Amino acid sequence: MSQVIRTSKGSQCDIASQQGPITNFPLELKVEIFKFVVLSSEENRSHAVKTLCLVDKNWNNIANATSDLWTKVTLTYPFLTNKLSAAQKWLVASAQKPIDVEIILHDPEWDICTGADQHPLAIPGRLQAMIVVLQGTEHRWRSLSIRSDTWSPVCEFFEVRSISDLPSLESLCIERHDEVLAAMTVRLLPWEFTEPPIQFGSDGPFMPRLREASIIGIPVHHESAAASLRNLRKLEIKYDSHNFGPNLQYFASFLASSPELEVLEVTGYGPVIVQAWQPWPSPVHLPALKHLKLGWTCPDFACNILLLLQIPETLETLVLSDTESGLGSHRLCGSGLFSHHEDSSGILETLEGLGSEASRGEDLPGPWISMRGLKRLSISWVKSKAACISAFMKRASMVEEIRLTDVNLGVLEGIAEALAEPGHFKSLKKICIQWIWNGGFETEEAGLFTDRIRDVLGGKSEVVVRELRRGGWDLVPIELEALLDEENAERGP
Repeated sequence: MSQVIRTSKGSQCDIASQQGPITNFPLELKVEIFKFVVLSSEENRSHAVKTLCLVDKNWNNIANATSDLWTKVTLTYPFLTNKLSAAQKWLVASAQKPIDVEIILHDPEWDICTGADQHPLAIPGRLQAMIVVLQGTEHRWRSLSIRSDTWSPVCEFFEVRSISDLPSLESLCIERHDEVLAAMTVRLLPWEFTEPPIQFGSDGPFMPRLREASIIGIPVHHESAAASLRNLRKLEIKYDSHNFGPNLQYFASFLASSPELEVLEVTGYGPVIVQAWQPWPSPVHLPALKHLKLGWTCPDFACNILLLLQIPETLETLVLSDTESGLGSHRLCGSGLFSHHEDSSGILETLEGLGSEASRGEDLPGPWISMRGLKRLSISWVKSKAACISAFMKRASMVEEIRLTDVNLGVLEGIAEALAEPGHFKSLKKICIQWIWNGGFETEEAGLFTDRIRDVLGGKSEVVVRELRRGGWDLVPIELEALLDEENAERGP
């Protein structure tokens, strides 16, 4: 069967000749096989469906009558007539089943240097033909993913009043198409706006079943977000714009509206303290949180978030990333391992202090974070003093896997000191150290600390070292971040 699906260039007769015994299978079994093949081909589901339909008339009839095969609808720019017709057929074939809608607003010919206002989709009304195709199906949307080169077409989509209620929506993802562009939102967003273009709450779509939300490089109204983006299991916020980023009070209420949150990822700008005289928000208790990722452009932002949280032993994965160093402009002219970015020792000190508070008891009124259940730790592009990282690591002594990417010598030294403590890190199975090679003296020192870590572990844990060379000054760090995210996703939160 897999051989049939993989065949894309042969004639229909060639494909049919490869069917084998499946021709004699009962109809019900064929349907289940078709569903298994298509639903497991997540990256190219449409190709799998089309291939099944091309085998012969019988297979085509079965495929068209099996509505589960047609439940992912993808619309891509430019919205040509044949694409829109195919999408309409897809929607009809899916009957009344819940559907996953994917919208890709990407123009490979667009030059970022010309500005967002020069993008073809910056002209109002360009989405109208696509929206007409989707109208009337909103009640069936199970997931909605919109990936765009710029923020404006996403905002236009949500301004359409006919798309006001999404009663079945469980997953929402709106993002800039390119991570580097998303990180540059602070520079690309027009400053003349007084309100964020995308509104939630009473002015936005009603999404009572929403459980996963990813907002990446798109300006949203955080003050009203808690009204619609509530009771979430997963929340990802990346690259907020400076003028529309959440303040601390709104961010706290946002988190408090999802007490069963299991995955929290915040990267980029904010949240910020608007007025020094405002009282600090009450800590947000997240009893189910398993995965926490913080990527900061300023260490104070990460500390602000940490000081809002109460997290028990449920926390299994912690990812810390100096985003300013990973994607910042200085990446274009120097090594990330030894670039002069801001020291993040304060974040490690804050985590150590919160771990200490958790050890005193989890009924304390203030913030605390228990790291006794931590299994996976990832630290990327972080600069820290050895003493700070060493003290923090002792709070995470049950960790099973450590991943270090392009960190400074202080982090390596602190890790080595912590690992040398007797009785600690008995569960450690693997430590992976990877940095951008620059051939300098500091790289040799990093190698010495790596050797020291190997000696301390004495073969009881696997030590993997990767020296990476740049294929473009800002290319490798982005690939590394994608690698880390991919591996974390494979393990689950």
